[in-house]
Amino acid sequence: MEKQVTRWQKIRSGNRLLVWGPEGQFAISAGCQSFKTVKDLYLALKGNRGSAKMALSVDTDLKGQFYVFCEIAFYFGLLKQCKVVVEELADVSSSGKAPEKWGLLVRRGLKHGMDIYSMSQRIQEVDKTVFGNSS
Repeated sequence: MEKQVTRWQKIRSGNRLLVWGPEGQFAISAGCQSFKTVKDLYLALKGNRGSAKMALSVDTDLKGQFYVFCEIAFYFGLLKQCKVVVEELADVSSSGKAPEKWGLLVRRGLKHGMDIYSMSQRIQEVDKTVFGNSS
């Protein structure tokens, strides 16, 4: 009998992982290096084509920093395939169309081979773009 691999195992198995999580719980359990500002995350990732497990855990200006995180994640994934995890998506999105940078990441990132995992306590509060592009 073949052993089934869980999503959690798939996420942790990669060597290129970016995590957005306001409280940082997922990042800790995934073994990520954690940053408090998008600037610090950007500097750590700049030009990185190798292994990286990094997370952004912020507690102020969630939406503003999330949009920059999405842009960083998109270009990081274009350099070489990666996995992106977004915790508490409802904090930075709404039930309409995805915010610009998040929408770009979801639509075009998937096309470029990125694995994107979005999580929320109340999934009905997140944007419709996630559902239209899920695989």
